[in-house]
Amino acid sequence: MIRPLGRAPSLARQVEAAIESCFDRGYRNVILLAGDVGFLRVATIAGAISLLDHDNGLTVIGPSGDGGFYLAGFNRRPGIDWSTIRWFTREAADSLKSAAGSDGLAVHEIETIDDIDSIADARRIARRPVAGFVSTMQQSLRSALGPAPARDVAFARISHAFLDSSLRRRPPPTHVAA
Repeated sequence: MIRPLGRAPSLARQVEAAIESCFDRGYRNVILLAGDVGFLRVATIAGAISLLDHDNGLTVIGPSGDGGFYLAGFNRRPGIDWSTIRWFTREAADSLKSAAGSDGLAVHEIETIDDIDSIADARRIARRPVAGFVSTMQQSLRSALGPAPARDVAFARISHAFLDSSLRRRPPPTHVAA
C-alpha cells in the first residue's frame, strides 16, 4: 500500500508531474525507467528510443516477469489518468497498456526483463549467467544515449521517499538530466 509521508504526492501524481515536466521542457520522447533491473542491456534502451523516434503516438512498455514494468516510453504527451495504474501489482503493465490504448496510443511491448523486488529475486537473478550484464544503470544510459545534449529523450525521476518502507524494495524510475 502506498502511504504518503506528510504532503508528498502519490506515485501516480509524481509520474504524471515528471512526464509533464519533460514534455513541457520540449522533449519529444520521455522514458520512465526502473532502477531495479539488473540485466537491462544497452540494446534494450537503444531499441526503445529507436521505436519512439520512428513511430508517432506510441507507448513502448518493457514488462517485468511479475506483471509490472521496467520501462515506459512515450513520444507524445500521454493523457493517462495515472491513478488508474495498478501500481505494485501483477496488473501494473496491463493497466498501463490499457490506459495508453484508451488514450489512442499504439502500444509496443519489448522484451520481458525481471526486476529485483526482494532478496529472493536478487538471489534467483544472481544465479543466472552474466553474459552482457551492465554493472550500473548509469553506464547503460550513457552508452545508449551518448552525450546528453545530442539526444532528445528525457528520463523522468520519481522520488520514492513517500513509499511505505515495505514497498521501498520496488523503487520508481530514475532520472538522467539532459
